[in-house]
Amino acid sequence: MSAVESSLTFIVRFLVVGLAIGVFDSIQSIQGLQEQISVTDPNDLYSAMSLSSRKQRIFRAERNLYLAGFCFALIFIIRRLFQLAAQNADLVDEIKVASGRTRPPTASQLSSSVPAAISGTETAPVRGNLAMNSASRQG
Repeated sequence: MSAVESSLTFIVRFLVVGLAIGVFDSIQSIQGLQEQISVTDPNDLYSAMSLSSRKQRIFRAERNLYLAGFCFALIFIIRRLFQLAAQNADLVDEIKVASGRTRPPTASQLSSSVPAAISGTETAPVRGNLAMNSASRQG
């Protein structure tokens, strides 16, 4: 493994551990606040104000839980995309070795294999015809 891969692996693991701690903290906060809400007396004015702030805290804890879950999903998707890109690069290298070509084709090889319609040789007369047609329309 190269130095870049090892540093990326460390960063990803660090993020996963941080997100796991965030999920655990959010779950604990939600459970504790829901227990406090179920115990409060609905007729007490102070508890009604306290109930509002507790509901706000629950909302924030749930929001943090959803964000952490979404980040987990993104990390796993990005990890899979990198794996697929690495597999693709390996397969391209295998194809190049199997075909006997170890480096990409040069510009002269590419230009000789391009058809005349794509290379632009047929487009010059078409442009001239368009210019003549537009001049004849004006006159």
